[in-house]
Amino acid sequence: ALRELAHCYEARMHAAVARPYDGPGLPYEVFHLSAALATLAEVLHDPDIHVRAVLCYSPQPNEMQKERFVQAYLEAGKPEEALKWLEGEWDRREPTRKRLLSDALGLLGRTAEGAEIRRELFEASLSTFDLTRWLEHVPEEARPQARDRARDLAMKHGDAIVAAILLLELDDPAGAEEALVQAHATIDGRDYGTLVPLAKALREQGCPRGETAVLRAL
Repeated sequence: ALRELAHCYEARMHAAVARPYDGPGLPYEVFHLSAALATLAEVLHDPDIHVRAVLCYSPQPNEMQKERFVQAYLEAGKPEEALKWLEGEWDRREPTRKRLLSDALGLLGRTAEGAEIRRELFEASLSTFDLTRWLEHVPEEARPQARDRARDLAMKHGDAIVAAILLLELDDPAGAEEALVQAHATIDGRDYGTLVPLAKALREQGCPRGETAVLRAL
């Protein structure tokens, strides 16, 4: 019954797109039907329904639409279908494309390729999120070298806050404290969302000098 409903909505979608319309853009009915088809696609675990609906009125999907396609295919366990929407660069959303590509490759068993992409993402951001995702795909015997690489990059990084957060994640509180003390004059005290949790973490790790550098900046 749900598939019959989806078929009916798709027919209405094509009719609405083909119908002459004098207003700007597309009629509201098109987006209403697209939203309904997206819901049906999710319930039926059939991303093709959603993709067809979007392509009906947007034959050249933008990066955000492609991202939704890929996420839907990955959630449905269809990484092969996701790959074709990951071809080419996504301009400012390129990191998002690479993260999704690494997920798709991982589901396909191509873990070495996925790990390499995640390494590149980490080295570009030095975020703890990207570090965790990289280490997930690194063989256990190679993780110590990967963590050493991450620590070296943190110590050389120009932003003491980024370095300190990463070093704490790498279980190197002394290194985090030293990075903050050495660059205390450059800490931007306006970043409360980052600095307050960092000060707390430093206190928990027994790093009073690093905590003091952060609190003075605040």
